Order: sequence, then C-alpha cells, then structure tokens
Amino acid sequence: MNSDGSKAPLKYKSYEEFKKLIDQNNDPNDTSRKESPADYFSENSNGELIISEYESTSEEIITERTDAEGNKTTTSNASPVAPVSKYSEKVIDYKSIISQYATPISFFIELGTVTRNPEFLEKVAELVKKDARIELIVLNTSITHKTVKSDTYTENVYEKVGGKETTTVTTVTDSTTNATITQTSDVRISSVNTWICSFKVTYNKLISSQPVDEHELESAHKHLEDPSELIDGLEGDGNVTWYTNPSATYNENIISDSYDNGTTSDYVDNTQKFIDLLDKEYKIPHSKEKRSAGAYLKSGAEILFQLLRQNPETQGMEQVMRYIMYKYTGKDYGVTELDFSMFDPKSFTEVTNHIYGDTIEEKVWFALREEGFSEYAVAGVMGNIYGESGFDPNAIDRTMCMAF
Repeated sequence: MNSDGSKAPLKYKSYEEFKKLIDQNNDPNDTSRKESPADYFSENSNGELIISEYESTSEEIITERTDAEGNKTTTSNASPVAPVSKYSEKVIDYKSIISQYATPISFFIELGTVTRNPEFLEKVAELVKKDARIELIVLNTSITHKTVKSDTYTENVYEKVGGKETTTVTTVTDSTTNATITQTSDVRISSVNTWICSFKVTYNKLISSQPVDEHELESAHKHLEDPSELIDGLEGDGNVTWYTNPSATYNENIISDSYDNGTTSDYVDNTQKFIDLLDKEYKIPHSKEKRSAGAYLKSGAEILFQLLRQNPETQGMEQVMRYIMYKYTGKDYGVTELDFSMFDPKSFTEVTNHIYGDTIEEKVWFALREEGFSEYAVAGVMGNIYGESGFDPNAIDRTMCMAF
C-alpha cells in the first residue's frame, strides 16, 4: 500500500536483477529511464523476502506575486540542488510472520496416533494444503523532514515613460522548501484462509505533523519608507524599485504517515470441511476393512487433547480440536464456541519483523528458531524443559540440563 493509499501488486525479480535495479537507480551517472525498485520484490538465498526502501532529498524554489488587485502568479524557479534518491534493500523474515497459521507436522502425528487411519491423514493434509492461502501487504510509510524559508515584502516600482508616471505595488513571497523523505516498508498480514478459519485485515492510514522550529529571519530586502531621493535622481525615462514591509520566517516541520494495527473482519468458520472427513470410511493398512476416523476420535478425544497440550507446537490446536469435537458430537468438551480472535495478527508481538509469543513457551520456541534450530530440535529441547520444570521460572529446586 502506497503513501497515497493506493494498492498495487508487487512483481517478482530474481535477487540478482533486483540488486542490479537498485544499483541503477542509485547511480547518478545513469540517466536512462529506469523502473522503480518499489514496484518489485525478491527472495534471497536464505529464503527471506526482499523489498526496497528509499531516502530522497529535494529543493523547491517558488516565487508568488500578488498585484494590487489581488491577482496571483506563481513561478517555480530552477533549484541549484538536484533531487537525489537512494534505494536500499530491506530483509523480511516472512516465514516467521506467517508461522502462526501453519499446521505443525506434529499435529498430524498426534492425530494419527489416535485415529490410526493413514488415508484419513492424507485427506486432512490435502485439505490443509488446498485451503491454505495467506496474503501479505507491504505498507509504505514515510517521514518527511521539511524546512521552509520564506521572504515576504512589498515591491514598489515607479516608472516614468514619455512624461507618464506610474507606480506598481506588488506583494512578493520568495520561498525555498527543502525536504528529506525517508520511506520505510512494513510487511503485515492482509488476509488469512486456512482450514480452521478465514478473515481479512484492513489497515488505516495515520498522519501526524509535528512542528520542530519556527522563528523570524532577517529579510534580504531592506525597508525604504521614503523613495523621493531615488525618484528625484531619475533623469529622463526610467524606473526605480524600492521595498517596504519586509519579513522573513523559517519553519521546520516533521510530517509522518503510518498505519494502525489493522481492523480484522468477521471470522469465517471453516472447520466443517474437516468434520465432513470424519464419517468417511478409509482403508486400514494391512486389512481389507474400511473404517472412519470419527469413531476413534470419539473414544480417544481426551488422549488427543492431552497429546496436543503437552507439545508446545500443538498447544493452540487443543482448543480447535475441542471445538471441532463439540460440533461433531454435540458433547461439551470445554469449548462450545471457538474464539477465532486467537488468530488475529495483533495477538502476536512483532519485533524487527519477527514474531515472538507472549507466554514463556512461545518466547523459548521463537528464540530458538531464530537461532537456526530446526522445529524438531526445538521441540526436543522444549520437551526437556517441560519435563524438568514445566516452564515454571520459579522451579529453582529442580536440575535442568540442556545441551545446545
């Protein structure tokens, strides 16, 4: 989303082409017409999203003249300072942003432990893959540091031509505006569609203006109340110019535009497709029989809940499965209405483009994943922590051994 509120899909370029495009735009000697890096995205060898940011500086000189009748004319004068824009890369670990919407492999393992039906698991995996679509939006925000120097005065022109004398009075404002614009890019989730639920997020623009400095300057035009000496010294036809009411000001201001945390649309419950799979019969391995997974889930529901609860990767799925089992059987398993707001992006804390949880378990999980440990390695470490201390920071009387 651009600073003016418009939206446009970014196009993909290979990382090498993307870097080349940035270099071309940053080369002051390259005067060819170039594409803007802001219209593209890329991916580096680490699988990270690459987008662009930029900083630009410009100077604008404007003269506004108002005659005695109030008619205005505006002239834009050539600036001695050429505008400069410099692009840079921004790396986004988008996988961390969308990770909370991924269905963990361990969920399938724990579901398979209870249902004992590989073909059912295959259909669940197909459902998860088919219905998974997460869209990201790049929000372009900017900070504009602007200074305006204005010199306002009254220009008086006496003219004598062929014995005819005229005096023209014009109010003139000469202003020089210097602006430095720094554009940053923030990647957020704009829509989510999974086998559990779907929703959209709308972000609203916020604009603020903060005065930094304002004071008077000495005008470049000296005040002259009585021009009679100049006029009397005029020999023959000609003109005399003098200035009155001079004043000059300096204004420094910072204008920033950003976006709020977003407004989430009504959630759509998508769990019925999973429930529809429960009564379908699938072939049992090494057997000619076909069985449905629903019967196993009914008898083993509490075992599944326990397995999900004990694994930090699948703890959030416990509430989902309790809700699904309620919808499937009509029996109250403790969750008769699922709070889908648990999937709201605002439920997660963003720090430098990475998402960290609020509980101790979540903080440990994302911290270890940030260090490069695989999901399986982290799950093993967290299982050890849980067994030794139950993630209780006050459990100082227990011995906890962790190997990294």
